[in-house]
Amino acid sequence: MKKILIYVSGFAIVAIAVMVLSIASCKKPETIVTPAPPSNEFLTTVIFRCINSVAPFDTTTSVWRELNPSGSIPPDTSKAILNYKKNSTYVCNIYILDESKTATDSLVSTNFNINKLPSTTVNVTTEIRARQNYHLICMNATGGIATNWSFIRTDYDTNNPPLQVGLNDNVTTLATSTGRLEITLHHQPNVKNGTCGPGTDDFDVFYSVNIQ
Repeated sequence: MKKILIYVSGFAIVAIAVMVLSIASCKKPETIVTPAPPSNEFLTTVIFRCINSVAPFDTTTSVWRELNPSGSIPPDTSKAILNYKKNSTYVCNIYILDESKTATDSLVSTNFNINKLPSTTVNVTTEIRARQNYHLICMNATGGIATNWSFIRTDYDTNNPPLQVGLNDNVTTLATSTGRLEITLHHQPNVKNGTCGPGTDDFDVFYSVNIQ
């Protein structure tokens, strides 16, 4: 009989010790773990293509490219030119690529096909679209086009309420003029509110614009 009592007592001691440890562990201070905001996307090339809404043969495509991420070499703006007809409306799309691993002779040109990119070229546009709830395209026209060129974003994200994105746009031109267009992609995780102020820039590029 004594042996049984000793066994039970030993078992009780072990059970009490486990309970004490469990209670002690439950008293650890709570902490809130917030996932880190997604980082800025890596990209080298920004393409702006506009098609006349009533005359599709009137298409203008501009290519801005910077293959050196350090910025030590100026970007290639030789094809960053947009030519519009006056008093017209255009349906436009922005395409964003990573050509950092693409051979020079395979880099996209103004006649590129977004569905036929080299295997080494990454279509970052799809990533931006997938993460549209914290991205916003902004545009600023200066010079003679300031009052003769305007745009309206036509795509929206899934925020509540939905907010504009800007990968798809309508552009309207008025009188003959020239100037410069600045396009920026704002990276706004957790702070997107429909304005261009919050967040950081994924890119800030410039195009020469002619309205004829």
